[in-house]
Amino acid sequence: MLRPFDETKRKIARSWSTQIGLMDIYPDYKFVCSQAQQFEWLQEYYPNLFDKVKKKVAKGQFLPIGGVCII
Repeated sequence: MLRPFDETKRKIARSWSTQIGLMDIYPDYKFVCSQAQQFEWLQEYYPNLFDKVKKKVAKGQFLPIGGVCII
């Protein structure tokens, strides 16, 4: 059974905030994401978390991959 989109959007915020926390604790920790739609939802529904992700992208800890991710 597929989860509803609303739950998926909440899961992104929970998962990615956990990753940001791990990056704060472990500076060498890196996380990769390739789903452009997740970035879109994060920017739309969780702008403060999106800003934190952008900072981690700039530091090279959060690694958006794929051909359509624009950060």
